[in-house]
Amino acid sequence: MTRRGANCILVLMPTIKPCLTFDHQAEEAIRFYVSAFRDAELINITHCGPGEPRPAGTVRTVRFTLFGQEMMALNGGPSFAFTPAVSLFVHCETPAEVDSVWEPLADGGTALMPLDEYPWASRFGWIQDRFGVSWQVVAAAGRQRIVPGLLFVGEHYGQAEEAVNRYVSLFPNSGIVEVRRFAEGGMEPAGGIEQARFALDGYELSMTESSLDHRFTFSQGISLYVGCAGQDELDHLWDGLGSGGTLQHGGWVVDRFGVPWQVAPERAWEMINDPDPARSQRVVNALLGMQKLDVATLERAYARE
Repeated sequence: MTRRGANCILVLMPTIKPCLTFDHQAEEAIRFYVSAFRDAELINITHCGPGEPRPAGTVRTVRFTLFGQEMMALNGGPSFAFTPAVSLFVHCETPAEVDSVWEPLADGGTALMPLDEYPWASRFGWIQDRFGVSWQVVAAAGRQRIVPGLLFVGEHYGQAEEAVNRYVSLFPNSGIVEVRRFAEGGMEPAGGIEQARFALDGYELSMTESSLDHRFTFSQGISLYVGCAGQDELDHLWDGLGSGGTLQHGGWVVDRFGVPWQVAPERAWEMINDPDPARSQRVVNALLGMQKLDVATLERAYARE
């Protein structure tokens, strides 16, 4: 089954990065995040052109860093709201740094777990900010600073272990770092995944699962972008992530576990950001007509062959 993804094109940059899909507030939100975090920078903004789903001249994508890690955002329309099924862990060096990150995110936001001391952390809080993005801010020195966290609930409860094993089998240089399971006598069934830490091609992610009655699931509000070195790598990941899932337009795929991904060639980002607007727009228009992205077709559009 296929359907169109978010109402704008995917962002294209190398390696794995979280992508935040807003209705129309991408630039506003990213300027806010860059002001709230240390070692943060707004790298560039691209705008929609003729023939794209969104009005010409409106913001298409925003590329930025938080704590030196590259991330991306796009405007995709109101179809895909943020949910706590995917949150961003922020690993801070000290409890004081936790407080400094928490304060701006909490302004206009909603605390899902209050900022406090917990058995697993000297300082931790879970906040849904004013834009709806979910952040888990924790004192955990020496870790990757921003880590996407996947929460398997509802129809996807019980799939976390299968998912992590599937992911590490698909990506090179990958493996499971740590698995903690729920103990007897708690609110969750014993043996379930309390937390699994794993790395895909060196990029750390986290997942957990909950049998409780959560009124949300995965959405394209936060997706995982994967930049591929060439067509063979792209085909491998597209086929592997798409097996049993839903293939969408513009390089989007929702896997069998409900997790949204964007699979794209690294080279496409360079072409879309070409200073010649005509060349850039030809690549964008070609991309919009594809489901799985084809590197050679994008190169021909770029060169106008």
